Formats: sequence, structure tokens, C-alpha cells
Amino acid sequence: MAALLKKSEIIKYIFIINILSVLIIISNYNYLLFHLLVEGLTVLVSYIMIIVLINTRKFNNNSTYTFIGIAYAFISSLDLMHAITYKGMNIIPNITTNTPTQLWIIARMVQSITFLLIFKNVDKTFKNAKAAIIFFLVFIYSMLVIKDGRLFPSCYMDGSGLTPFKIYSEYSICLILTISAFYLIKNRSKNILINDEYKYLLFAVILTIVSELCFTIYIGVYEASNIMGHIFKLLSFYFIYESIIKKTLQEPYEIIFNNLNTTLNQLQKSNYKLHYKNLELMEIKKWLERSLRIYRDFFEILPFPVIVIENGKIFYANNKSKELLKLKDKKELIGKTFIELVADEYKEMAKERISELAREKVVPPTEETLICKDGSRVDVEVTSTSIFIEDKEYYMTILRDITDAKKLKVVEDKLEEKLQYEKVRNEFFTNLSHELKTPINVIYSALQLQDIYFDKEDFNNVRKNNKIVKQNCMRLLKLINNLIDITKIDDGFFKPVFKYNNIVEVIENIVMSVAPYVESRKMNIIFDTEIEEQYIEFDSDLMERIMLNLISNSMKYGKIDGTILVYIDVEGDYVCIKIKDDGIGIKKDKQESVFERFIRGDRSLARSSEGSGIGLSLVKSFVEIQNGSVYLSSEENKGTEIIIKLPKADISEEIAATLESDIEASNIIKKVDLEFSDIYDL
Repeated sequence: MAALLKKSEIIKYIFIINILSVLIIISNYNYLLFHLLVEGLTVLVSYIMIIVLINTRKFNNNSTYTFIGIAYAFISSLDLMHAITYKGMNIIPNITTNTPTQLWIIARMVQSITFLLIFKNVDKTFKNAKAAIIFFLVFIYSMLVIKDGRLFPSCYMDGSGLTPFKIYSEYSICLILTISAFYLIKNRSKNILINDEYKYLLFAVILTIVSELCFTIYIGVYEASNIMGHIFKLLSFYFIYESIIKKTLQEPYEIIFNNLNTTLNQLQKSNYKLHYKNLELMEIKKWLERSLRIYRDFFEILPFPVIVIENGKIFYANNKSKELLKLKDKKELIGKTFIELVADEYKEMAKERISELAREKVVPPTEETLICKDGSRVDVEVTSTSIFIEDKEYYMTILRDITDAKKLKVVEDKLEEKLQYEKVRNEFFTNLSHELKTPINVIYSALQLQDIYFDKEDFNNVRKNNKIVKQNCMRLLKLINNLIDITKIDDGFFKPVFKYNNIVEVIENIVMSVAPYVESRKMNIIFDTEIEEQYIEFDSDLMERIMLNLISNSMKYGKIDGTILVYIDVEGDYVCIKIKDDGIGIKKDKQESVFERFIRGDRSLARSSEGSGIGLSLVKSFVEIQNGSVYLSSEENKGTEIIIKLPKADISEEIAATLESDIEASNIIKKVDLEFSDIYDL
């Protein structure tokens, strides 16, 4: 037994070391996540402690540990508010860096005073109800400090760092903790604490002192002393947790299990003697009834719901089952089938589980939803097994409430989605810096060469340099225009100018205007249409930008001697504009995200063509602003087709004849120069 305990201790400490290692690694990459995890773990440990104390109060009359549990519940609540208000969380508006630091000092002061009171009066009985009221008032005061930081002395000033009050407070806390450790050592002789409890409590106090000292010497939050301060704080909470578990769970359960083992041994001896001592039958029967009460008492103190089923009906349920299903009396379950408790959509699953249990005698855990007495729903993990008592089969079902776990999973999924968005956004800004830096470097280099060419009167190279400067200026202008348009669209200030116009004529003019540019890239562009005239309501300027962007993409990713086809036809109530090329295409796993903000197919800086990754996102926004939709069809190494659908307009031929096109070839050429500015060697 001792060897097994030693082995379990080794596994436990290896697990703790792994957790601490992961936290330290995370701190090197994302301090805010590290801080949230550490504070979250300390809060979780504290809440588990108070839950354990509440659920073991029937056989644990130690008011000292109850006082510790109450104190840590409120201390961890303050730490939770400290984490929520920490700089960068952005959960509570108008919170300064000073507020979480004030909450930290309040929590540590309460913690140190708690230790002092406990260890100085270790043999006294604490009035925990009054203590809870005091802690609650401190918590309310802390909430007021969040609202108005002037209710507590400033602990952190932006630009100057920690205030003297904060530093001296840390030293005062360390002094109180040192005095607490002295009293703990002094009062050990009173035999109130066993060796393990004393050891864990002393470790907790020492680690808290070390943690506070670490927080008095750091300058920046990313320094090793700050990181280690949080690690030591987490360890101190863990040792408090270990002490309470030793006192409230392991000791009572060891007594129970020892009694059960003794009972089982006696039962075996009695069974052997039963064949020879029939006169002792009644005495053994009474003893078995006493054993049954022990088993039932054992089920009652278990921290999870247990239901026992006989012949398909519930004949026993512990108090945790009553609490889970929000019943006034657990007897309300007796005589019911388990299927009656299950939500309709899970009844078939529950029936299959019960059928499998009858065959296999044990089934793996399943997730089901139960209906409570008040009509609310609770998600549970159901574990069932078959047991035989006196040759009679029973089914024991253990339930675990996973409602909060499922909610946590949703939060984790949203967090992962946010992290992915941040990753894409960071890649975009890296790409954006490249997009800004490259043309600026080119312009700067060209201007440096300009003086040399002027001195040599080499005007041909001067003209070439001017062309390079102009192209890169337009490239910068295009990028800036796109960013401005994104901002306008996001803020709702982008207002299109709708006019009725012949969409076929507009698209044809655009294609004809870009034809020389396409041919200079040794590519072909073809315009084809099923209709000669179709008037719709759209913004001609946006349509030009849409088409020029899509054609420039086809040129960038097309191939030598390749073809770009622009085709117009009508499908029902929509005009379809299709731009198709025979270039490199887009990978399947990238196709769903090409219209998303900041996404490029090639994210490397050493890519084959330039671009910021916002062009197709703008195209999608421009199309949707005009009540249209855009789709993509692509096959790798075979080409890409973009399809734009715009609603047809109900306009008479007489009105259409009076409309004049506001598209000028010279304006298109200027826009072509701008939109094609990131295509070189034209």
C-alpha cells in the first residue's frame, strides 16, 4: 500500500511539473494568456477547496479548515477580478493598470491576515458565519475600488511603474506571513495538525512569501521574477489544497475503506462458518443489514450522483441525484425508469445504452441530457455497470454534471477562433509592411540613381526611373485607397452611387482598355456575351474596380500565352459576369477563405507576385453593396473562374434609350494604371 501511495505521489508531482513547464513556455510567447491561466488555476483550486469542505461537512467538524476554505473562496474571487481587469483583457471598460494592482494588494493582505489569525489561534473554534460576512464586505469594497480607484491608494502609475505604497505593502505582507510561519511552527506541538498538514501549510506560507518578494523586484511584466512570482503563488495555493484534501477527504475515506475491508474480511469468515453454525444465522443477518447501511452511507458522501436500478426501476438514489435533478425528496425517483428522466432527443441513445449494458455488463461513458423537476435541462456523462449482490443483478449508474464543461468547450472554441483570427491578422500586417516597404525602397533607389543619370545626361534611364517611381507611387496609392475603403465599409460610411447603365457596354469597355496591358504580359484576353444590351442599376466606378482587380489577379497568376475569358450571360433574374483564366488555380483548402479579409494564397514574403491580401475581400464587399453575390470555382494547375451575379433591373426600352454612359476611356486607363501598379514588367 505504501509503495502504491509513493508511486501515485511521484506521478502527481510529475504532472504538476508538466503543468508548470507548459505555463512557463506559454509565458515566453503570450504573457496575457499565461497570466489568465495561472490566475484561473488558483481560482479553480480555491473553489474546489470550498466545494470539498461544503460536501464533507457532515463528517468534518474542523472549523479551522472551514475558515481557510471560506477565506480562499473570497481571495480567489478577488484574484478572478484581478485577472478580468488586467491590462489587455478589455472585459470591463475604462479600467486602468492601477485597478488590478490594487485588487492584488487587497487579496494578498486578506490572505496574510487569514494565515496570521489561523496559525496564532490554531486550537480555537472560528465563527465562520461572521468570517464569511467580513470577507463578503471586503469583496464588496473591492468591487467599489474597481468602479472608483480613488477608494484605495494608488499602486501603479503609468509611465513610472509601481508606487512606494505598493512596494511597502508587499513588504508588510511578507512580514505578516513570516510572523504567521513563526506561530505555525510554535503551535505544532499542540498536535492539532498531523505531519503532512503541517508540512503543506508551511510550504504554502513560505512560497507565498517568495512570491511576494518576486513581485517587489521586477520592473517589466515579462521578467523572470514576475513569471516566477506567479508560479510560486500557484504552488502555494496547491499546497493549501493538499492540506485540505488530506484533512477532509483522505483521512475520512481511509477510515471508511479500512472499515469496509475489515467488514469484507469478517464477511468471508462468516460465510465459511455459516455451513457449520446455523445457529448464528440471525446474528449474521443483522450484521449484513448493518453493512448495507454502511454502503448506503458511503454512497451518500460520494461527490457525484449515484442511481441503482433493479428490474428496470430505480430503487435507490443518493442525495447528489436529488440535487442534480432539483427534487425536494430523492424518494420521488424510486419506482421510475431511467428513460423517464432523459430528454426526448436522447431517449433512443439511452435505450441502446441499457440494452448494451444488459449484454456486456459494462458500457463506456455516454453524454445524455436529463430533464429536472423544474423543467430545466442538465447535460451529464453517464457511466453504467452491472453488479451482482446475492446472485441478484443490479445496474449502478453514476452521473457527472458536464453542463459547465460543455459551456467551457464553447468558450474554448471561440478562443481558438479568436487566436486564428489574430494569427491571420498578424500575417496581414507583416505582409502589409512588406507591401509598403518594397515600393518605398524602389522609389528611394530610383531617386538615388536619378542624380547620376542627370549628371551623365542619360535621359533614357531618367525616363525609365520616372516610370518606376510612378508605378510604385500608384502601387502605394492603391494600397492606401484599399485600406481607406475597408475602413469606410466597416464603419458604414461607404456610399455607392447607383445609376442605370448598360452592363454589357461597361464590361466591354473595361476589357478593351486593359487588352494592351494583358498582351504586354504575353497573354490573351477575350470578351464574349450572350446578350448585347442589359440595363441594371449599379455603381460604374465600383464595377470598374471589381473588374480591374479580378483581371489583374488573372494576369498575376496566369501563364505565358494563357487566356483570360470575360463572359456575360443571364440566369433567371440575374446578370452573370464570369472571369476565367487557365493559370495556376487555387488549392481546395484555400478556396473557402479567399474572400476573407487579409487572406492570400501565398503568404510568404518571397512570393511570385505582389499583393496585400485585401483585394478579393474588397471585391466581395463591392459586389454585395450592389445587392449582388460572388462565387469562386477553381482547380489547381488548371485555372480559376470568378462568377459575379447582379440583379436585373426592370426598365423600359424608352427610358434605356435616354440614358448616357458615364464611362470614359481616359478614366478607365488611369484606373488600369492604378489597379495594375503591383504587376511589374508591363
